[in-house]
Amino acid sequence: MYVCFSMTRHRIYPSKILLAGEYTVLAGHPGLAIPNIERFANWNNKQMIEDPVLSSFYKFLLNTPLCNTLIQLDEFKHYISHGGYLETNIPFGYGLGSSGALCAAVLDRFSTIDKSNTKNVHQILKEMEHFFHGQSSGLDPMISYYNRCILLDHNELYVLNLIQQNILSEYSLHLIDSKVIRNTQYLVSLFKQNCQQSEYKLKIETDLVPANKKLIEAFKENAVHDFQNHWIQISIESIEIFKLMIPDNILKFWEAGLQNGAYYCKLCGAGGGGLFLTMVKNEEVFKEALSSHSLNEFI
Repeated sequence: MYVCFSMTRHRIYPSKILLAGEYTVLAGHPGLAIPNIERFANWNNKQMIEDPVLSSFYKFLLNTPLCNTLIQLDEFKHYISHGGYLETNIPFGYGLGSSGALCAAVLDRFSTIDKSNTKNVHQILKEMEHFFHGQSSGLDPMISYYNRCILLDHNELYVLNLIQQNILSEYSLHLIDSKVIRNTQYLVSLFKQNCQQSEYKLKIETDLVPANKKLIEAFKENAVHDFQNHWIQISIESIEIFKLMIPDNILKFWEAGLQNGAYYCKLCGAGGGGLFLTMVKNEEVFKEALSSHSLNEFI
């Protein structure tokens, strides 16, 4: 799967990929999320019955003060009562922001909120996503709402207005499906427990955090060569630091890439299962490796 940033003429609500900052964002360090317009949601009005998820979401918004004052809920209710629904190819449970896309779509279509006031937009999107997650950083719906890269730094979100990145034509990024179900809550707890060990925490702070920061800066500056070097460093560091978060089938594939230099893997979110992100330098060797390790791209 190729990650693309170009805007489309039709309004879609893209999924998200956390490009940099896995786990380190939990300690307030920078993270960078990017939109993926190959997996998206968009409105349709041909459904015969009212969508039960949207109906439940409407009731939640109705009882949420900030939402029922800023969202035209009568219009929302009328729309879904007459066959309106959100069509999507974003799978649930993959960490790609399916619920974030729904929140963004509802706010965009049924609110007149000032889009230029990103702090206000962020606040209401966080409130909306509580319906799905209890607590939310608001990152996923912000990606979908603005269809822009989002920088997360010290728990603040910043919308980045970046031009088309040459990095993505030099090194295509692919998502690999581990076919393993992950438990994000357990993995986060495991990471926090590991950080109680001084040696582990030191490696995070002296090796991984600086590499993530440099990768983000290289991406923002469109520095292709630097981006590659920092990605490779993160791939090498991550296979040691996050070894418990990498399933065996992915681990062997990951190690093969480090050895042959044709591709370099990294976590895509919490790890443990789900999707993994790969920067590919040699497509032929990459595809051969996928086959030999019985893995598939996420399409």
